[in-house]
Amino acid sequence: MNSIFQLVINENPKASESLSLFIDDNLKKGIKGKSEDEIEELLNKSIVLFRFISDKDVFERYYKQHLAKRLLYKKSVSEDAERIMITRLQMECGHQFTTKLEGMYKDINISSELSTEFRAIEKKKDKKLPELNISVLTKIFWPMSGQVTPNLPYPIEIQTLMDDFSKFYYSRHSGRKLLWQFSLGSSDLRINYEKGSKDINICNLGMLLLINVFNKWKPGDSFTFKQIQAELEANDLELKRVLQSLVFSKYKLLQKIPKSREITNEDEFIVNTKFSTPLNRIKIPMVVASGNIHNRSSVIENNEEREETYRHIEDSRRFQIDAAVVRIMKGRKKMYHNNLITEVTNQLSSRFMPSPTAIKKRIESLIEREYMERSPEDR
Repeated sequence: MNSIFQLVINENPKASESLSLFIDDNLKKGIKGKSEDEIEELLNKSIVLFRFISDKDVFERYYKQHLAKRLLYKKSVSEDAERIMITRLQMECGHQFTTKLEGMYKDINISSELSTEFRAIEKKKDKKLPELNISVLTKIFWPMSGQVTPNLPYPIEIQTLMDDFSKFYYSRHSGRKLLWQFSLGSSDLRINYEKGSKDINICNLGMLLLINVFNKWKPGDSFTFKQIQAELEANDLELKRVLQSLVFSKYKLLQKIPKSREITNEDEFIVNTKFSTPLNRIKIPMVVASGNIHNRSSVIENNEEREETYRHIEDSRRFQIDAAVVRIMKGRKKMYHNNLITEVTNQLSSRFMPSPTAIKKRIESLIEREYMERSPEDR
């Protein structure tokens, strides 16, 4: 019965992603109001399903992505539940499986302490600067691929804070390098309207758009996409997504002329002076490439995204097979080809099931790169 159930689960290419999304949804909101016993039962059932998944490295990749967004955007309902889940995964697959997950948690805790200390130092300077919350992420732990964008025209107040934080950080950690992942953060702005002010949470590129461009807006003014692009020098696709979010989402801070969803260089944008909402604080959701508005961390990947994910997984598997072959040969010194394939399969089966063909290709590659050689007696 178990073998049939395992076969059925692994025939679904979305099984790992779906299980990770189920856990993600529950750790963000599903366990709210549940007792400790109910949470324990839910996590136990998730682990039972996890045991049936053959390609645990696929689940690991999705789980890291979802955990990263929960941590960065403070979406977790319970830190205890998060810790319990990581412990359960460690019990199932070993410490190596959860090393990066634990490293991500450590980064967030250290970042919180750093931000508190930095804000205290800045407060003593008596400067009228915005409040800056920093997450310093160790690159090897985090699955993020956000583009490093150091040349965007940050407002002078933001640039001053970034420079101050860099000096503060380097004074405590020599030999390290900070790269600003601007695309992973968000900003809180207060916009003043005739009927009162509204607090807006928006992505950082949206913050630059509103401050650097539309903060200069006057009645009768309009800005073309080409003018905005020249001002911000941002990625075309990302800039269009931000503009679509501000024009077509529930909270329409801007208006577009003409009103079509597609954006061309000559399309014009103006401030929506009639914007109103009973809420004092709103969050502007980002439009994804398909034009739908949702949180990507809670949505099944489309075919193109899944292909990209599996390309990364295949790259990782090649390195793991190489490492397993070299590790085995260092210990054994000499092995028959078929025995080596069997041993590699046994070592990696707890993470994924490598095919004999894939192992043979990696052995050939290692021979070509002179990590090992064929026995002179068997040529």
